[in-house]
Amino acid sequence: MSDNAIYSLYKDAEGGIWIGSYFGGIDYYPTQYATFEKYYPIIGQNSLSGKVVREFCEDEDGNLWIGTEDGGLNKFNPKTKEFSPCPLAGLHYNVHALSMDNHTLWIGTYSKGLYSLDLKTHRSRHYLMGHAENTLNDNNIYSMCRTSAGQLYIGTTTGLNLYNHETNDFTRIHKMDGIFVFNILEDSKGNIWFATYNSGIFKYNPRNNSWKNYVSTPGVPHGLPYNKVISIYEDSKQRLWFTMLGRGFCSFNQDTEEFTTYDSSQGLANDVIYKIVEANNDILWLTSNKGLIRFDLKTKTSNIYADNNGLLTNQFNYSSGIKSKNGTIYFGCINGFIAFKPESFTENTYFPPVAITDFLLFNKSADIGTKDSPSVKA
Repeated sequence: MSDNAIYSLYKDAEGGIWIGSYFGGIDYYPTQYATFEKYYPIIGQNSLSGKVVREFCEDEDGNLWIGTEDGGLNKFNPKTKEFSPCPLAGLHYNVHALSMDNHTLWIGTYSKGLYSLDLKTHRSRHYLMGHAENTLNDNNIYSMCRTSAGQLYIGTTTGLNLYNHETNDFTRIHKMDGIFVFNILEDSKGNIWFATYNSGIFKYNPRNNSWKNYVSTPGVPHGLPYNKVISIYEDSKQRLWFTMLGRGFCSFNQDTEEFTTYDSSQGLANDVIYKIVEANNDILWLTSNKGLIRFDLKTKTSNIYADNNGLLTNQFNYSSGIKSKNGTIYFGCINGFIAFKPESFTENTYFPPVAITDFLLFNKSADIGTKDSPSVKA
């Protein structure tokens, strides 16, 4: 507001409010078609401990555990909107991966290895890379996935590990040696998918112990468009989606083994896509480095929301997003995180009438519609 002395108010046909003030002139408050809750660090208040939000994980009580790259781990209660300090003393500030295993929270960090935290007893363990074969192959943990069979896969910058619950140690998966495992997902058929930073996509079938690698090959139609794959998502119709660092995103048909790419050449607003989360009615929400994208799978059209629509920033973070059990979508960015209910969004269907108030030639008003009016040629 330009001034506190308000003298007049007017609501227009679009629902916006015009505000006349004594000293400040006119302000305009537009109709809000998108509403985002915003969470970020505030000194001296109960708030997020760090700005750069990387990972979300929901526990059985509906609390969100939030890993940041500059402020460690946070516990967030969506009902009270309150943050609680992490009960794990000495935890490294740079959290890159989270996974829930019953009441145990696994925490992967950048450069400081892996932690496990029992949420009931608050007992913790710390695991580091070692020379022995049954230790982690790297201290840079980028991804984790607990499967339906109870197995915990741990992706690092140099490969893949499998945690052994019985012996409390690890098995190194040598098939992935030297590969930067960026994201891991188990699909509804029980296959394990691995997104890698520069080696395409790996699929592991635990039923027959088989592996397959999908890579980008020039000239191959319907192939993987790009090898830098940073996140994986399976929607409610069991369609697989992959996001890429520079070629948009793609869907994968497991029957035909064909990829369908969506990028700027098909009208997508941006080609750097970090994360996909599904809403309802064939709507995907995608984060990028140029805002938040709402993608309609039926019409193949997209709408983009930027900071002027209420976002904290247009720059989101890698693989950072979750849809909670109550349907709220959360996305992490470099200044905190946002939360919203997709069904609360409305579309602006009002198109204001166009009125021509003047016609100028060489910056001078010219009469039109008379015999002396100048002719204009396109």
